[in-house]
Amino acid sequence: MKVLVARKEYVYNYLEYMYSNVQYIETGDRTDEFKPVAHALDLDILAVGDFEPASLSTKVFTIEEFAALYFELRDRKQVLDDEQEHLEEYCNILEEFLAKK
Repeated sequence: MKVLVARKEYVYNYLEYMYSNVQYIETGDRTDEFKPVAHALDLDILAVGDFEPASLSTKVFTIEEFAALYFELRDRKQVLDDEQEHLEEYCNILEEFLAKK
């Protein structure tokens, strides 16, 4: 099973909300468990099911690969100081989820 997630952000130039950072995540049999995690990460779930991305070049992440993106940002300190607290919170959520395996 796959989940399509994205972040909803307000785009001032268009004066409306738009989705950005759209990602496909292969959740397998943990889809129901992953949904609250996605919401806790401030992501909207756009689709759930056994579907293929529109393009073959689109990366489909495993849950572990998806979490590693957040962990790498944290470890490399590649976020603004203002966002570091949010990133730490997101990483804690993902670490708890992965530990439940």
